[in-house]
Amino acid sequence: MGDDRKVQIRLSKPEQRQLDDLLSGGLQPVRTVLRALVLRQLADGQAIRKVARNLGLTPKTVWLTSQRYRQGGLEGALYERA
Repeated sequence: MGDDRKVQIRLSKPEQRQLDDLLSGGLQPVRTVLRALVLRQLADGQAIRKVARNLGLTPKTVWLTSQRYRQGGLEGALYERA
């Protein structure tokens, strides 16, 4: 995976507001916050490896979060399934 590899994530306005609320609100699980930050940075057009470096994650984790978003929307990307 090259340094310039990007995934296309487009968050709707309601999804952007939901992420803003989540990140500015009270206590949240670290995993949820990191996933929210991944989605926000990918939506801003940052490359997978750059997002991974910014957040201390692996590129695979960033890519998997983007895939969870594609398959399950915002809820699917942020939260674990029961």
